[in-house]
Amino acid sequence: KLAITKEVLTKEQALERFKGDELKHAVMSKISGDAFGVYKQGEFEDLCKGPHLPNTRFLNHFKLTKLAGAYLGGDENNEML
Repeated sequence: KLAITKEVLTKEQALERFKGDELKHAVMSKISGDAFGVYKQGEFEDLCKGPHLPNTRFLNHFKLTKLAGAYLGGDENNEML
Protein backbone atom coordinates (compact mmCIF):
# COMPACT_ATOMS: atom_id res chain seq x y z
CA LYS A 1 0.00 0.00 0.00
CA LEU A 2 2.14 2.80 -1.34
CA ALA A 3 1.12 6.43 -1.48
CA ILE A 4 1.18 8.03 -4.93
CA THR A 5 2.24 11.65 -4.59
CA LYS A 6 2.40 14.48 -7.10
CA GLU A 7 4.95 17.25 -7.18
CA VAL A 8 4.83 20.15 -9.64
CA LEU A 9 8.22 21.36 -10.83
CA THR A 10 9.33 24.18 -13.08
CA LYS A 11 11.00 23.14 -16.31
CA GLU A 12 14.39 24.07 -14.84
CA GLN A 13 13.75 21.97 -11.72
CA ALA A 14 12.53 19.01 -13.79
CA LEU A 15 15.58 19.16 -16.08
CA GLU A 16 17.83 19.14 -13.01
CA ARG A 17 15.87 16.32 -11.32
CA PHE A 18 16.18 14.10 -14.40
CA LYS A 19 19.67 15.17 -15.52
CA GLY A 20 21.37 12.36 -17.36
CA ASP A 21 18.05 10.93 -18.61
CA GLU A 22 18.06 11.74 -22.33
CA LEU A 23 14.58 10.33 -22.95
CA LYS A 24 12.95 12.48 -20.27
CA HIS A 25 14.81 15.54 -21.55
CA ALA A 26 13.55 14.79 -25.08
CA VAL A 27 9.98 14.51 -23.78
CA MET A 28 10.29 17.76 -21.80
CA SER A 29 11.66 19.60 -24.84
CA LYS A 30 8.41 18.86 -26.70
CA ILE A 31 6.13 20.13 -23.90
CA SER A 32 5.17 23.79 -23.84
CA GLY A 33 4.75 25.52 -20.53
CA ASP A 34 6.84 25.65 -17.41
CA ALA A 35 5.01 23.25 -15.08
CA PHE A 36 5.78 19.53 -15.01
CA GLY A 37 3.96 16.95 -12.92
CA VAL A 38 6.16 14.35 -11.28
CA TYR A 39 4.44 11.39 -9.66
CA LYS A 40 6.22 9.28 -7.08
CA GLN A 41 5.37 5.81 -5.79
CA GLY A 42 7.88 4.38 -3.36
CA GLU A 43 11.33 4.86 -4.91
CA PHE A 44 9.95 5.24 -8.46
CA GLU A 45 9.20 8.68 -9.90
CA ASP A 46 8.31 9.79 -13.40
CA LEU A 47 6.90 12.66 -15.43
CA CYS A 48 3.17 12.34 -16.00
CA LYS A 49 0.12 14.52 -16.61
CA GLY A 50 -1.92 12.44 -14.15
CA PRO A 51 -4.21 12.23 -12.32
CA HIS A 52 -3.45 9.08 -10.37
CA LEU A 53 -4.95 7.09 -7.55
CA PRO A 54 -3.95 8.39 -4.12
CA ASN A 55 -2.70 4.98 -2.99
CA THR A 56 -2.00 1.53 -4.48
CA ARG A 57 -4.61 -0.01 -2.15
CA PHE A 58 -7.19 1.01 -4.76
CA LEU A 59 -5.59 -1.39 -7.24
CA ASN A 60 -7.06 -4.85 -7.08
CA HIS A 61 -6.16 -7.73 -9.34
CA PHE A 62 -5.43 -7.03 -12.98
CA LYS A 63 -4.26 -9.05 -15.92
CA LEU A 64 -2.02 -7.97 -18.79
CA THR A 65 -3.63 -9.20 -21.98
CA LYS A 66 -1.28 -7.55 -24.49
CA LEU A 67 2.13 -5.91 -24.58
CA ALA A 68 3.32 -3.32 -27.07
CA GLY A 69 6.34 -1.17 -27.71
CA ALA A 70 6.37 2.60 -28.00
CA TYR A 71 8.78 4.96 -29.67
CA LEU A 72 9.73 8.44 -28.55
CA GLY A 73 7.46 10.88 -30.35
CA GLY A 74 5.66 7.99 -32.08
CA ASP A 75 8.53 7.78 -34.58
CA GLU A 76 9.69 4.20 -35.20
CA ASN A 77 13.12 5.55 -36.17
CA ASN A 78 13.64 6.66 -32.56
CA GLU A 79 14.71 4.47 -29.66
CA MET A 80 12.05 2.17 -28.23
CA LEU A 81 10.92 3.33 -24.81
